[in-house]
Amino acid sequence: MKAEKVKSPRAGRSAFSNWHWCFRVNWNVPIESWLSLAEMLELKIDNYRVVYSDDPTYESGSADNVHSYHREYMLREDGDETGLVSGHALRVYEDEELIASCILQAEGGPTGVHDQSAIIRKGSCVVAIGSFVVSLHIPTLELEWATQTDLATCFGVYFSESRDCIISHGEIEIARLSQDGEIVWSSSGADIFTNGITISDDYVRVVDFYDREYKFNIGNGHACEV
Repeated sequence: MKAEKVKSPRAGRSAFSNWHWCFRVNWNVPIESWLSLAEMLELKIDNYRVVYSDDPTYESGSADNVHSYHREYMLREDGDETGLVSGHALRVYEDEELIASCILQAEGGPTGVHDQSAIIRKGSCVVAIGSFVVSLHIPTLELEWATQTDLATCFGVYFSESRDCIISHGEIEIARLSQDGEIVWSSSGADIFTNGITISDDYVRVVDFYDREYKFNIGNGHACEV
């Protein structure tokens, strides 16, 4: 198995700017070898079908892995491979043929896969994993950028049509990201944001653990009266 270093194209206050490790393996992986996973999200763009799924037991370099991938990305601010608690897989199919796949592993709070774990925007798949929001090019799954948007966990990603931006629903912070993965603003509350989120044209409404409601202006991130 050949290892290849892939450097992040973005840098900044919270952008993951260290080395990303990528392992290339046999591209001729039969589709029948992919076992179904309990948590899965399917998206479509042009002629491609994109499947995001959970693979938390994957270990880099292990012969015991159930699945193998064309690319592997480890997302951690300090570059250390330990503490990667979340593992999600991304696969791209064209006419039911698997043409690209990758495994992402990230530090931060553990995440699963649900309806808001990934979105398709402008030829890219933007996903939430661990404490990161990550953008990968479709169909190649080349890494475009990875940004740590929360100190704990990123629960999901959303797109604001009115503001043409990405919204990260973090456990501690709500953040607005540009299309290039730069954090425009981030806002927090008195407790963790675990009880719901709603996005309108101008505001993000979230509810914390104690059912306190917050309303943040998407334009500047300022808290508004609820």
